[in-house]
Amino acid sequence: MSAVFMALPLAALAGVFVFYALRPGLPSAESRVAAILIPASQLAIVAFLAAAVLFYSLPVPLAAAVACAGIACAATDLALVRVLRAAEGRKLARERTRIAAERLEAQRACRERTEREARAARDERRTLAETLRRMEWLLGAAQGEQALACSHAASDALGGERRICGHPAVDALLALKRRACEEAGVRVVFAVELPTEAAIPDIDVCAACSNMLDNALQAARAAAGDMRFIEFRARLDGGYLVIDARNGCAAPPAAPDGGALQRERRASTEPAEGESDAIVPEHGWGLVILQDLAQRYRGSFEAGASKGVWRTTVALENRPVAR
Repeated sequence: MSAVFMALPLAALAGVFVFYALRPGLPSAESRVAAILIPASQLAIVAFLAAAVLFYSLPVPLAAAVACAGIACAATDLALVRVLRAAEGRKLARERTRIAAERLEAQRACRERTEREARAARDERRTLAETLRRMEWLLGAAQGEQALACSHAASDALGGERRICGHPAVDALLALKRRACEEAGVRVVFAVELPTEAAIPDIDVCAACSNMLDNALQAARAAAGDMRFIEFRARLDGGYLVIDARNGCAAPPAAPDGGALQRERRASTEPAEGESDAIVPEHGWGLVILQDLAQRYRGSFEAGASKGVWRTTVALENRPVAR
């Protein structure tokens, strides 16, 4: 009878352990490890107590008590993992909210810049019209040198802010990130070739760009001397949006287990639940979102360090997906 009582909690805890080991359903490595270690530790304790009960032929009521405690642990483990999943869902929601707020700020900056450029264009048209009238008068008065000088002055007066790319939302976002890099003393170079519109929704394109630049800026800010740099490139290539960021770093970002993450990480081309995990503690949720984007858009996500330079590459299939 004692053996039957002991088999029940052991089977329940073993089932919980196997279930979360094979299908964790949690995005971060820390929570996945917790979801596995909690039932594993309880399984070890119950197994020890079961061995003691059987070896010493302890009374059946004591065996029943151990069995009830083990089954209760298995039930609470299921509830605990649901709580962990809900907590991580809230963290991801906060990160997506932050990205949406940043996109709104970028759109506001884009609108202000558009209005500023429109006013500047009106002023330039007036200046150009006045200059042309003056040049016409100078040429009529046979004052060629003054007319030439007047044309040079008009050329210098014409201008405006240079756009980083043709995509309005991304252009405004990159302008904000460039300002942040300048304030942090980090050199940044953009080579972005994006059309005015892409099949991928603006919110996802901005999420990828924002998180990659946030991570790059954090690492480059901690680097020294010439390593305080960021090179950011984005383009459409063969039906994919390819975004690549290189930046200096003081040391390779640490993996959740404390080791340096030197290996490349590639998202599966087929979406799979629970395959994402955090790499950098402060921005781990940003990298989880990058991996999630790569999975949803049947693309890839790679990150790795070499000779003090950290590189992150995300490829997204240029197509809309159901959210």
